[in-house]
Amino acid sequence: MRAFIIYYRRGRNRWRQLQPGGHDGLCARPELQQAIRYLRDNPSTEGIALRLDDDDLFNLMVAAPTDLFGFTFPFPEG
Repeated sequence: MRAFIIYYRRGRNRWRQLQPGGHDGLCARPELQQAIRYLRDNPSTEGIALRLDDDDLFNLMVAAPTDLFGFTFPFPEG
């Protein structure tokens, strides 16, 4: 099962890993959802970086099999 990890930071703050169910507002942004679908549909792509509204930065990365025990998101069905 493939999964992905999302790191987020605003401005110059530190990066933090988003958690499923804990950051639904951030994860619901249309641009982020489009990036998730792209990552899901293109297995050769391992990561995507997004900058939204000049301050919000997102790094999406496919989780390695050893990372699946952490705060990973399952890819949506598609």
